[in-house]
Amino acid sequence: MAGINRGRVVATFLLGVSIILIFSIRELLAAPAGNIQLVITTPEPVVAKEQLSYQVVVLNNGNVAWKRNEYFVEVEFYNEKKEYRKKSERFFGVNPVQPGESALIEFALQMPENLVGVMYYRVVLGYQEERLAISDWRPVRVLANIAPPGPAAGEQVSGWPITLAGNGVLSLRYTERNYAQGFSSYSVNHSLNINTVGKIGQTPVSFNLYGLVNNQEVLIDNFLFNYYGTNLSLLLGDILPSYNSLVLAGTGLRGLLLNYEKKWLSFSALASESARKVEGSSVSNGVYERYLLGSEARFFLKENCSFAASFVQSSDDPGSLKNPGPALTPVQNKVGAGQFSWEPGRFLATRLEYARTDYQSDISSASVSGQGLRATLSLLNINNFNFSSSYSRTEPDFVSLGAPLASRDKETYEVSSSYSLPDYGSVSVYFNTYHDNLNKNPGQTTANQQIISSYLTFQRPRYPVVSVGYSLNTAVGQPRSALDNVTRSPSVLGSYTFKNTTLSLNWQQSEFHDYINPSADLTTLTRGIGLQTSFWLLSLAVNGSFSERNYVSSAKFYTNSYSASISCPQLWRDKLSLAFWSAYIRNYDETSTTTDNNYLTMTGEINYNLRTNLSLIAGYTASNYQDRIDNTNTYRENSGNIRLAMSF
Repeated sequence: MAGINRGRVVATFLLGVSIILIFSIRELLAAPAGNIQLVITTPEPVVAKEQLSYQVVVLNNGNVAWKRNEYFVEVEFYNEKKEYRKKSERFFGVNPVQPGESALIEFALQMPENLVGVMYYRVVLGYQEERLAISDWRPVRVLANIAPPGPAAGEQVSGWPITLAGNGVLSLRYTERNYAQGFSSYSVNHSLNINTVGKIGQTPVSFNLYGLVNNQEVLIDNFLFNYYGTNLSLLLGDILPSYNSLVLAGTGLRGLLLNYEKKWLSFSALASESARKVEGSSVSNGVYERYLLGSEARFFLKENCSFAASFVQSSDDPGSLKNPGPALTPVQNKVGAGQFSWEPGRFLATRLEYARTDYQSDISSASVSGQGLRATLSLLNINNFNFSSSYSRTEPDFVSLGAPLASRDKETYEVSSSYSLPDYGSVSVYFNTYHDNLNKNPGQTTANQQIISSYLTFQRPRYPVVSVGYSLNTAVGQPRSALDNVTRSPSVLGSYTFKNTTLSLNWQQSEFHDYINPSADLTTLTRGIGLQTSFWLLSLAVNGSFSERNYVSSAKFYTNSYSASISCPQLWRDKLSLAFWSAYIRNYDETSTTTDNNYLTMTGEINYNLRTNLSLIAGYTASNYQDRIDNTNTYRENSGNIRLAMSF
């Protein structure tokens, strides 16, 4: 008991230190363009192949408004060694998010069936095709798993037998769109999805493939082959390697990754494509084919202490395009780095990263060099208390194409801490501050931005789960006449589960005030409600979201969205299932002079099991988009699909 009390005293002291540190910094510095504020998942633990529900709160702490359906989150899954395994689809936000505002994205994912025990996931926030933030590693317990077939007890295995288990889906989709102006378009898509786990000899392997045939074009959208040897592992396909946060992190690649590991040494080699070519035109630039080569050697000096050296080179292929465009030049980027990691105890982790870059904006021109540094200190799970702090600095000429989150010309401080009481709740505090223009160029405005946010969650068994949050985002320029604004955002999330029914509510208000240009002031109010239940043979989900944006200089804008789904997974036990879902979105302003449109879509599917391992799925989707301001955008769309799914 005395040890527990001492642990709580230490946790309380460190939490107090972090809060004092947050509020004692006076200078306002700038934050990244986006941040993941809160991730809540249920249930815990989860059974393999069942749904894990996510509630993700994301924050826009940049200077650019996020448009609806252009910002997204996706989930990356890792095994117990934190080795990348697969990635989810993208889940897009349905409401615009102004600078300083946050948004809630809710979705559910089926847990991978080939991971057992404790696995890890990370949530990625992105806008358009750019990654803005990646969450910390988060564990989840998986209670069941489908294991690949192996030799029976006493069976003799000779040679190199291959055993596999998995599933495959072959699909065909036809889509026809008819516009109000009288013309129409259609498309025919075929796809193949294969997911397998198995063994080559006694070595585990896995393979995932998703391919498309669209208008006579064959596209391998995603594939990954994994070979897990005792000392050697091989990943071929769409990979997500991570060497160093300043060198290679958060970049999806297509290529080959080899890892060799012994007791005191690990070595990694990488050859990949990081960008696919896109032809330019006389008025727009294209994209060169870009290749990325890299390697890392890590030496384990003693237990929980290691040093790593890595090198990455990114090069454009100037011969990959026939028409590069009016101003596109091939670039080359070389990055060398070192990393020191030390975990002296069960609760303490430290990391120091350094990188030096060499960048040519044109391979025929001279290069510029820059340096980057990042230091991290973490206290992990001291009686349910976690604390993390980091400092990073990148020079104005620092360019690392393999680490898009390590942007140039920034000095950043970041602190986060959380404390949880089992069966009661948790509290978390986050602080981020940065400034740019490190060379103090008098002709450039220095941006100083600071963000502080906190969340308090109450979570008692058999009681509603309630999370209350508040964020403050301030931005001040030098000179101040160029930049001076503040955003305040309180929010409340709540959910309650009784037997098979879950009711969820969310509310958020955001107030943006620009001291330089008051006509840009904006107040946003977002409310949401959701209901999930199951009874008899049916499962039902209904959701609604209501957003109001009030610009001082213009009219109010409204976005209301509704969705519903109903399914009958056992209409005919182990033979027939039905599902139906629909969504309706309405956008308009209070005068209906600039914005007035609505979108309605409805989908129905039937699943019939021809055999225990063979299913036929047929579906139909009808959509209607109506634009009352510009009728040329109005259309109706009909789509039918057939899928054949087989497990083996």
